[in-house]
Amino acid sequence: AKSLTLHSLTGYKRRFAIEEAGDLWLALFVAGEPLTRGHGFPARLVAPGYRGYDWVKWVNRISVQVRGPKWQAPLPLQ
Repeated sequence: AKSLTLHSLTGYKRRFAIEEAGDLWLALFVAGEPLTRGHGFPARLVAPGYRGYDWVKWVNRISVQVRGPKWQAPLPLQ
């Protein structure tokens, strides 16, 4: 595996190098309470060091690829 992709319920997705997986967090709660829909329920990616558009909201699937992370547009296309 060389990369992982986090998929949103909306169809939005972002890909990261597999080596960065340990630095990515999947948030289920905020301030001790379950995430609301506005904050990304059921899960939201927290990616320290990345811009806000990389923090995927409404994560419903994580997939692993054999291609590296460079096989995605540098900016979201949606």
